[in-house]
Order: sequence, then C-alpha cells, then structure tokens
Amino acid sequence: MQNLKKMERFFLRISEEKFHLLKSILEGYDNMGVLSSWPEKHGVIVIRFAPGCKREILELLGSLSKILKKH
Repeated sequence: MQNLKKMERFFLRISEEKFHLLKSILEGYDNMGVLSSWPEKHGVIVIRFAPGCKREILELLGSLSKILKKH
C-alpha cells in the first residue's frame, strides 16, 4: 500500500464499456499503470503510475482518446 502513495495518478471519465480494453492495454505495456474504477461514479477511473511514466501515459491516452471517449 505504501508504494501506491508514491505513484502519480490521473482521474478520467471514459466509456464504461472500454474499461477492460484500457486495463489490458496498460498491462500489455509491461504494467505501465494500475487502473481502478470508482463504482459510485459511473465511468470515472483512476490510473496510477510511476512518476517517470507520465509522458508515456499521456501519449498513450492521447492516441486512445477517440476510442475511450464517453458519449
């Protein structure tokens, strides 16, 4: 649990149907990030990642933005 506190994080709203897709992609990039959902906030997710991965996470999210978009 201590390591999670050291990680940076992004809060995003995505299409709920795309949660598992994004989780698989993040895990496929050698566990680039840890994805969690907030059940009470439909479509809100948290991506936790090591401080040195911020640029890579932003680039990945930018390339997936149209796919993950919540309508």
